Amino acid sequence: MSKSKWEEICTAWQKLFNDNGDLIYEGCTLNDKPCGKGTVFYEDGSIYQEGIFGIKGLLSGREYYKNGVLRFEGDYFLNNSYGPNFPKYGKYYNSDGNLVYNGKFQWKRGCVGYPVKCNTDYGPVMQADAPSFPRLTWDDVNPPREINRINYNEISWEEYVEAVRKVVLYGVEHEDRRKDFIAGVDDYYKDMSEEAKNDPKFRNISADSWNISMLY
Repeated sequence: MSKSKWEEICTAWQKLFNDNGDLIYEGCTLNDKPCGKGTVFYEDGSIYQEGIFGIKGLLSGREYYKNGVLRFEGDYFLNNSYGPNFPKYGKYYNSDGNLVYNGKFQWKRGCVGYPVKCNTDYGPVMQADAPSFPRLTWDDVNPPREINRINYNEISWEEYVEAVRKVVLYGVEHEDRRKDFIAGVDDYYKDMSEEAKNDPKFRNISADSWNISMLY
């Protein structure tokens, strides 16, 4: 089974604790934040969420009520606006363990983009007793600084294209657009003339363009 993007960029397996010394997370991390496969715990040690974590928290997996009953199982929208990630497709259960809904979730957002109403009686996205834990942000996965310090005229053409691909990989916030951008990079440079490949002016302008357009 192939790894998710989040598992590929994680740097350590860690146990994270809150200020009271309670274990709140165990799993893959990046910058001491959940990134990849892991589990978040309530303060009493029971499981709150488990699965694949990325920007703003859980992206695919399960969430439980504090009584141990499964609340949701499926995939989450990566929320690029204000507020947490929210259910996208899966199964929703009430606190008694009864299946309430199975399918695609449709949400209405408030004026700042916070998900406020669903096509089911899911209730608030965040449970009232949900534990607090550090969440990955876009700043954590932006291009490493060394990428932006590359002298594009002192590396091979293959290394140059790979550097641009890295900018796209780390910089594009919308995951469903990332593959399209990567394909665009490959198509754009595929038939580039040898003269253009070795033109310092072209390389620098092109690299700056990708950095700016991919990051903002």
